Amino acid sequence: MCKGHASSYKSDRLLGNLFSRAMEIREIIRTEEYDSMDEKIKLDESVLMPGDEIYEYIAQSAYDEYRTLIGSTCERYGIANEAQLFSSRFTGFKKRFADKGDDKIAVFNMLKEQISIIYAKFRSNFFDDFGGIKKNTELDERKFNGIREPFRRICSFPSDEIRKKASAYYRIAYSNGKFLSFAWLAYDVLTYNRQKYLLKTGNFKLS
Repeated sequence: MCKGHASSYKSDRLLGNLFSRAMEIREIIRTEEYDSMDEKIKLDESVLMPGDEIYEYIAQSAYDEYRTLIGSTCERYGIANEAQLFSSRFTGFKKRFADKGDDKIAVFNMLKEQISIIYAKFRSNFFDDFGGIKKNTELDERKFNGIREPFRRICSFPSDEIRKKASAYYRIAYSNGKFLSFAWLAYDVLTYNRQKYLLKTGNFKLS
């Protein structure tokens, strides 16, 4: 959450398309709350798969690399945390960027490009163990408008192994409590996991 006394800049859809499919963006934004409360995040069992520990090492290695890249990007631009980065609300934006006037647009576009490249790379890499992203996803032709291909591809019917790996990614990120966007690199697979969970007898509840 942005503190009431801090200055805040709302970018012009800085990463508007990046998470056009990820309805769980609220999960990422909530990281600011946990940053301030130092509260352990409870894992959502509906997206977890038994046996996901076989991908724990792979998930941890990818997470460490992702954390380094996203963290260094936040540091470079003076962005407080990942929540501000993905919600496009920056408090205490570094003065050398904030004072650029008309050049701010170029700075924001550069930041958007850097984050898009990182996220697209790690989303594509997620599927490498299973023959690549193209083999395991379908291209949604309705979504174009400059969106990178990895974000336009949907894994509608993931195998159990893909589901386990997505579960491991989620578990690693949420167990660490930081850089939760890593968990949602395979947001479509986690959504599938949740759907399967809810379809089991006793798990589905009408609100």
